Amino acid sequence: MKISAEAHFTPSLETAAPTTKSDYVSRVLLDAIITGQFEAGQHMAQQEIANSLGLSPTPVREALRKLEAMGVLTYQPHRGVRVPLRDPATADEVYAARSVLEGLVVQEAVPRFQPSQLARLHELSSELMPRLIRQSKKSGDFRAYRNANLEFHNTFCQVSGMGMVQEIIRGLWARTALPNDFFIVLLARAPNALDEHLSILEAVEAGKPARARRMMELHVDHARQAYRDYLDSAAVKVAGRPPAARTASLRRSRAG
Repeated sequence: MKISAEAHFTPSLETAAPTTKSDYVSRVLLDAIITGQFEAGQHMAQQEIANSLGLSPTPVREALRKLEAMGVLTYQPHRGVRVPLRDPATADEVYAARSVLEGLVVQEAVPRFQPSQLARLHELSSELMPRLIRQSKKSGDFRAYRNANLEFHNTFCQVSGMGMVQEIIRGLWARTALPNDFFIVLLARAPNALDEHLSILEAVEAGKPARARRMMELHVDHARQAYRDYLDSAAVKVAGRPPAARTASLRRSRAG
C-alpha cells in the first residue's frame, strides 16, 4: 500500500495540526503504525517514504529520528530503522501506562461530553463495531473494526482536552500496534470488550468520573492480557515471518 496522507492519516486520531514537514511525516507514519499498516520488523525505507509523500528525504529522516527517540521505531546497525518486534515485557509496560493514562483522560472527559459525542460512542459500541466484527469474520480484514475501536478510545482523549497526554497515548498505541492476526485471536473477547465499552459509557452518563476511570483501567488491563496471550501463543511467530514472506506481503499491500 502506498503511503499517503489520505491512506494513513485517520481523522479520528488527529490532534493539533502539524507545524513542520517533519511533524507532518511523523504524524502520518505514527498513524500508519497505530493502524497496523506497518508490520513488526519492517524496514522503514527513507527514500520510498519520501517518494510516496512527495517530499525530500530530509523531513522523512528527521521524522524517523523523532519516532526512534519515542521508542516507536528502532535503529539496528547495517539494517536501518525498523518497526520493533513485539515482546511481552514491553507490552506489559506499555499497557500498564495506557491503563493509567487512558483512565485519567476518561475521568477528565466526563464533565465535558456533549450528547452528540456520547451518541456516537454508543453507535460505535452497540451498532457499528458488532456489525464490523461479523463482516471481519467473513473477510478476514479487521481494519475497519480496528479504526472504530481507535475512534472510541481517542474520543476520550479529545474530549478531555489533555493534548499532551493524548500524544503520549498515541505513542504507546504505536508501541503495541495490533497486527491483523491479533484480531482473529481477539474475536473470542470481542463481546466482553464491547460490554466494557458500554460500562464506561454508563459511568460517564451517570456523571461518575472515578467509576468511569476504573472501568477504562479494567478494560485496558483485559486488553493487555489478551495481547500477552497472543504473544505467548505457540501459533504466533513473534519474530515475524521469513524475509521473503514479508517482502511478498509488502508487494501485495503496495499494489492495493
